[in-house]
Amino acid sequence: MNYRSLVLSAFLLISIGLYPQKKEFEEVLSEYKICNWKDNKQAAVALTFDDWTPGHPAIVVPELQKRDMVATFNIFISTVKDWEPLRKAANLGNEMANHSATHPHLNNDSLYKKEVLEPKEKIEKEVGYPVFTFAYPYGE
Repeated sequence: MNYRSLVLSAFLLISIGLYPQKKEFEEVLSEYKICNWKDNKQAAVALTFDDWTPGHPAIVVPELQKRDMVATFNIFISTVKDWEPLRKAANLGNEMANHSATHPHLNNDSLYKKEVLEPKEKIEKEVGYPVFTFAYPYGE
């Protein structure tokens, strides 16, 4: 069974439980369709890179571009010395995501503004694109 069939089967099983009447089920299901991946591929892979290290603009971004691929770069802003490489990477279609200001263990609500909100605003200001993703440091 391929991935698309598996997702549709799961959706149908869940939907049947939620909509026991066949007519209601068909009406709800008719509003949805399964979207194809780019070029009708069978699956997709999400590439993410943490921290924005010197190798990212020098090696990773050009290699992605050669392959007509993009990725998500999780930035912690205290290490960024030059925003121009991030702007260039963003303009190539890569996502610049928030990874905090200083990469702390986020176990204290008082850090939220300094480590989550302010870095988000800084990245948006510098690259000119909205930030939709936050990657918790240390996966916490």
